[in-house]
Amino acid sequence: MIKFRIAILLIVVTMCGFGCGIGKISYYEAKGIKNTDNSIFLKESKDKVWVKLIDGIGKSSFVINNIEKDSGLINISYGDDPCRFISCGTLNSYVLDAQGKRKYNFPACIEYKEYEEFNKGDLFIIRRWITLDSRASIIVQKRNNGTLVKVNAKYVVIKNAKIYDPSYRLIRTELSNITFNSNGGESFPNGLKCYANGQFEKMILDIVNK
Repeated sequence: MIKFRIAILLIVVTMCGFGCGIGKISYYEAKGIKNTDNSIFLKESKDKVWVKLIDGIGKSSFVINNIEKDSGLINISYGDDPCRFISCGTLNSYVLDAQGKRKYNFPACIEYKEYEEFNKGDLFIIRRWITLDSRASIIVQKRNNGTLVKVNAKYVVIKNAKIYDPSYRLIRTELSNITFNSNGGESFPNGLKCYANGQFEKMILDIVNK
């Protein structure tokens, strides 16, 4: 019986030497994303809050696109690490062939990742980029006994993937994007879903809430 099992294993390994293999790709959607407050009331004058905002944003990694002090509007943007402000779940890929076993496990929001994937019996090499363009309109409004600050954010997530065969011959390119707002989320055509995690709005509100 042991010799028989060894013989079967040798046959499988020999066959895999000619190109066969197995693999599995799994996606786990982000969980536990809760709605967050995107406004705050402060018992301070509008002018004082405004100065704190401009000073704090100037020291941050945000880019100021537009300022309208009379109307109390500031528009800023952010385009760096996507995982800082969005959550897209986790991707797992398992590959087994003549070269051995490989496992890939990474957050789906990661800016760049190269990994392998088996699909319908064929091995592919994936080079994948995620780009985040997030913008926020900050509204500063005077109230009778203080100032209200509200943040309305918009997220544009771009997914660019290049699919290669095992010899790195380019097979195709896939490009898609999704858009959502504060406390929202949206899905790509392949089922990958991204959510706003509330950190963009929180960081802005923390500037004035000190």
